Amino acid sequence: MPLIFTKITAFFMSLVTAISLLPINLVKTVTRDDGLIAKIGFSAYNQKAEKLFENPDTDTDFVPQGLAYSDYLGKVLICGYMNTEGNSRIYVVDPVSGETEKYVSLIEVDGDNYTGHCGGIATFEGNAWVVSGKYARRLSLDTLKNADNEATVQFVDEFNTGTRASYANCSNGILWIGEYHKDGEDYVTEDSHHITSPNGENMCAWTCGYVLESGNPQGFTYKGNTKEIVAPDFILETESMCQGFTQLPDGRFVTSISGKITKSELNFYKNVLDGEADGTVSVSGKEVNLYFLDSTARVDSLNAFPRSEGIDMYNGKLLVLYESGCRKMLAAQIVRTDYVWSVAI
Repeated sequence: MPLIFTKITAFFMSLVTAISLLPINLVKTVTRDDGLIAKIGFSAYNQKAEKLFENPDTDTDFVPQGLAYSDYLGKVLICGYMNTEGNSRIYVVDPVSGETEKYVSLIEVDGDNYTGHCGGIATFEGNAWVVSGKYARRLSLDTLKNADNEATVQFVDEFNTGTRASYANCSNGILWIGEYHKDGEDYVTEDSHHITSPNGENMCAWTCGYVLESGNPQGFTYKGNTKEIVAPDFILETESMCQGFTQLPDGRFVTSISGKITKSELNFYKNVLDGEADGTVSVSGKEVNLYFLDSTARVDSLNAFPRSEGIDMYNGKLLVLYESGCRKMLAAQIVRTDYVWSVAI
């Protein structure tokens, strides 16, 4: 069996190499999301998924990373960084019409230009948090709503998550912030985050949960702009190569696993918070309950197009953002898409 998978992987690697050598227009034709490779290789995904709207500015140097639906605005927010020079951005999209209404460029709390990875965005009531480089930066959604197209918008405050802060999501009243880990030197997580699960799986990443308070102007109370790590209320020990995360209304967790040029995975897990904690860890003097999202908690999985990023719920379905359609990723996968997709769950 392992030999078969080795041969299949080698075939797809050869295919990607061949695609990368083609002229740009031909690359777009071969890798299109309704082409032969997409239909045959992702038939199960296509049965459950449909295009919702076009990703903004895929013909520029913008690289989409995070996605959130805001009930407060009734809009989908897409954040990302510029592959060349320029501030990171948030785009505001009407999910009904599919129209991109505007984008804003981001400014740090201290007034400097924010050019960070902008790996994820989460919204709750009148706030949004954008994450990267350990920190969650808070933005007023009223400020975003009132901003003109191409305006600059400054973060209100920030807090240290103690993780790489690669993705973010708000669901079921909890702000979730987690980190991308991959073997090698580029995506290293703290040694204390490397824990073996009860069934013997080596896991290397945290997703931290912060319980939010309705009516709290800050979302929940923390000291902004300090170097001290803000201790979460829960920690999920999460699989590597996670780019997006959410909790469904029924309690199941979903991860967006991406890092391969042949596919992504949408993995579904039972609500481990319903059971006893697997242990505790100390964060800033607080003992925090730890739970494992390992293979024993997984209840389903769906192969998706390569380069999946942020995920969130909208209109009873799972929204999936892809970075494959942007200029930077043009020939870096076997299927590329310019769209945000809606997946039946």
